Amino acid sequence: MGGSASVAIGRYLLGVIALAVICAALALAAVAIRRRILADWSGAPARLAEAVIGLALLIGVLELLGTVGLFALAPVVIGCVLVCWASLRSASLGPGGPVRTLPKPGPATVLAILGAATVLAEWGALTIQSYNVGIRGFDSLWYHLPWAASYAQTGNVVSLRFTDVEYLTPFYPATAEMLHGLGIVLLGRDTISPGLNLVWLGLSLFAAYCIGRPRGVGPATVLGAAVALGTSMMDYSQAGAAANDVVAIFFLLAAVALYLNGALAVAAVAAGLAVGVKLTVLGPVLALSAGVVAIAPRGRRRATAVAWLGPLVLAGGFWYLRNLVAVGNPLPWTSLGGLLPTPAAPLQQNTGFSIAHYLTSAHLWSRFGEPALASGLGRWWWAVLAAAVLGPLLCLLPGRSGRKGDYLPLSSHAPVRMLGVVALVSLAAYVVTPETAAGPAGDPLGFAFNLRYLGPALTLALAVLPLAPPLSRPGA
Repeated sequence: MGGSASVAIGRYLLGVIALAVICAALALAAVAIRRRILADWSGAPARLAEAVIGLALLIGVLELLGTVGLFALAPVVIGCVLVCWASLRSASLGPGGPVRTLPKPGPATVLAILGAATVLAEWGALTIQSYNVGIRGFDSLWYHLPWAASYAQTGNVVSLRFTDVEYLTPFYPATAEMLHGLGIVLLGRDTISPGLNLVWLGLSLFAAYCIGRPRGVGPATVLGAAVALGTSMMDYSQAGAAANDVVAIFFLLAAVALYLNGALAVAAVAAGLAVGVKLTVLGPVLALSAGVVAIAPRGRRRATAVAWLGPLVLAGGFWYLRNLVAVGNPLPWTSLGGLLPTPAAPLQQNTGFSIAHYLTSAHLWSRFGEPALASGLGRWWWAVLAAAVLGPLLCLLPGRSGRKGDYLPLSSHAPVRMLGVVALVSLAAYVVTPETAAGPAGDPLGFAFNLRYLGPALTLALAVLPLAPPLSRPGA
């Protein structure tokens, strides 16, 4: 009895040490790379870039090792250390950008801190509950954690995992599940999993701050994101669970923030990582990609497209390449107009309806739609949705160009206008997304449960609202 307890404690300590080594190695590598490609950066944008770079390196190592069946403790640690060594050899660790004195916090900053702290506390309480009783979310037990456990058990991440009769589910992108699998590999159990989404929440709020920082509205963009992330549809589905919506939201917000701060390639990496997490961000990422190319100078659009799409595909194409190799189609849910093979789905036909299918049905909206919105967004759901639409529309108004900010090489109003369009397109994409009104015809029982699919579009829309010309201070 005592011997087995000693072994368990020893194994746990080994995992903690391995986790510390991995974090330290990737942090050093990320700082080295950031100082090489963004040498004059400092402060919050630099830290966000380093977070994205570090996560991209980790995910790349896991994908490579998992492809060859080496998703295990020793190979992962060795792989991360080698990445650190290579990064330090090829990049300078000289002085970074100038250190700036932080301004005294004003009322807006205090309000943003209180708002963020409230959401973190709300999620924290649910996280503690999961540590007390275990993760019990439907999707977490359906496939998120079974996949993670299978990755840890087999050392392989590319084989398709079938966990129920819905045989198209195994083709979902699985970066978040792979990270949960890493936690199991390190500690021998899923100790990290209940608390992981709390980390993603903090990163999402931080990315939201970086969206508004160049224009002097960082606290306001934090509050916008906090409103979306503090809704019931998000906290009860994400906090203390292995759900992946908040992971995709972080990478989407990071892509927008890094783009606004002038780091095109790193922003593209973040966008790619987002589509490697969840299909529901395909619409926002496609819209963002089109916008980035569209507002580039006419003579540089082709170069911008290459500079954006290259890192995006490299960072986010792994799971879609897996699908292409497995069944000849990167998106097996569609045949792309009959060009690619896709299996018929007799067990899933007539249940994957979108909200667009019911837009003209007043009865179904009163029976399912309004109760779901009130439950998921709160009693003021109509105000939240109105702000989500009004904010991007205000971004389309003509804006005054301010002086060039510390991290705002894109000093014109074009990026803000583009983000307004991206947010509106993202909201529209949610309406036509399959499964948003899942259930038998005329009985969309999945409307409320899948309302979280609105999370990326809603968070983006509320985060860009303060960038609108009537509200922001360019170059402040």
